[in-house]
Amino acid sequence: MGVCPTELDLSELALTREQVAELAPLQKKVSQTQPRLARAKFVQLPYELTIRAAGELRNAQLAVLVELTHLRFKMHQNPVPLSNNALQAVGIRRDVKLRALQQLQKAGLVRVSWRRQKCPLVTILWK
Repeated sequence: MGVCPTELDLSELALTREQVAELAPLQKKVSQTQPRLARAKFVQLPYELTIRAAGELRNAQLAVLVELTHLRFKMHQNPVPLSNNALQAVGIRRDVKLRALQQLQKAGLVRVSWRRQKCPLVTILWK
């Protein structure tokens, strides 16, 4: 194995003022050309509390979005199958779930593959 230095001289790694000045305009150009979604901000919400709150508020669209996001995170795939189980547990009926999916699809947030005798397969359209 190689020899591990006991002390690291950080001054050897630092950029000079000239290098910083030369790179600064390039950094601004890159950040201005990034697509809007690449600069999107994200927030973490507690799953159990959020889906329960959506059920108590009778907000089916929010409940469906929370469940879809949870399934995508848990399953590491997109699209995800959306069954009735978790939503029924917070008071969202099957017909209400289907209407919420139609509204979310109309808003451009999801794409739904309606399957006969199976739960819908839902693709989340944000990254």
